Amino acid sequence: MISQHIVRLFAGAFYRSTPVWTLYLRLNGAKMGRGVFVNSLVLTDHNLLEFGNGVVIGSDVHLSGHTVEAGVVKTAPVRLGKNVTVGTGSVIGIGVEIGDNTQVGALSLIPKHRTLAANAVYVGVPVRRIDAPEPG
Repeated sequence: MISQHIVRLFAGAFYRSTPVWTLYLRLNGAKMGRGVFVNSLVLTDHNLLEFGNGVVIGSDVHLSGHTVEAGVVKTAPVRLGKNVTVGTGSVIGIGVEIGDNTQVGALSLIPKHRTLAANAVYVGVPVRRIDAPEPG
């Protein structure tokens, strides 16, 4: 944890949202597809993160594979499908699974162990699905 904090402090500001930052996360155990851009320094438990191709993580997104409840550390993987976009300042809990081609709005909260459907848009605290009006 100390080494990760030092890297975030000294190198993170220069390399976040670049392929170098994605490579760093991969080297720490994150499973990431091609074309993944992470513009956040607040990702922990890299070995519990699984991102599909084309994932974009906005600035200051809090994403972790652990939580502490009543003094007990609980862990679960976080899985994001292909072409998922997570808006700035959002918080993603443990055990979350997000389907392909899904967008999560800025400043949203996805509680732990939630599954978000593919091809959808979610916003709010906690997130709720919003459907675009049908054309015509």
